[in-house]
This record gives sequence, structure tokens and C-alpha cells, in this order.
Amino acid sequence: MLNFQIYMETSRPKLSLMRIQLQTVIRSLGADFETQQRKLNQLLNDFYQRMNNDLLIGFFFEGKDLHHIAHQQSQFLLNAAGLIEKFEGKGPHSAHLEMAPILDGHFDRRLVILRETLKANGVQEHMIELWISFESTFRNVVVSKN
Repeated sequence: MLNFQIYMETSRPKLSLMRIQLQTVIRSLGADFETQQRKLNQLLNDFYQRMNNDLLIGFFFEGKDLHHIAHQQSQFLLNAAGLIEKFEGKGPHSAHLEMAPILDGHFDRRLVILRETLKANGVQEHMIELWISFESTFRNVVVSKN
């Protein structure tokens, strides 16, 4: 698995293979950038709602603005894919600092919910695998070391 940690707090991804894979996933969502962006936002809103409702990880989202989080995640992904120039939000490490510790099981559950969300929204299986692969690179950055 590629270590994407060097990307964490910068505005531009450093690994071109991951960038190309993520571009491929996002471009598969629609014929033009506006459609891709709209579909990405819909997917992420569904994804964060599902995580919020989940018994294992829902507590992470109590009192949070899910639409804002989904929008920030969308902007992060679009920037990581090289499809927008700037991402002004927090990187994965700093975005999770003030949360309860995220354990491996929480991270795994997030990936399960992501896969379920993408399948339910008609994303092709090979695109799901690329997306999961991208998300998995953040395990060492987000999961608590304690």
C-alpha cells in the first residue's frame, strides 16, 4: 500500500499514481465536471449520514454539521485528484485531532460504510476498489497510536 502521508498538510498531492486513480474515480461519476462534483457531493452526503446513523462510529458525528463535513471531504478529494487548485480545509491528520481516538475497528467500519454507500449509489466495483485503496492510505495518519 502506498504511503500517502507526505500529502497530509499540503495543498497538492505528491503521488501521481494516487492522483490518477482518484481522477479516474471522480471522472467516472459523470460526463462533465459539474455533474461529477454534484454526484460526489451526493455520495459524500449519503456516506456521512450513514456513518452518523451507525452504532459503532455514529458518536464521532454527534452535533456536527454533516453537510459541511461532506463538502470539505469533497473539496479535499477534488484537490487530491488535481481537479481543483486549492483546498483550504484541514488535512486528515489535523481534522481528527480534537476527536475521540479513532481505532482500527472504527477505521475499518468507515471503509465498510463507504463501500456500501458507493454500491448503493451505483458506483462500479473497480471504481469502488480504487476509492477504498485511496482511503486506506490514511489509516496510519488517522488511527490513534495509543
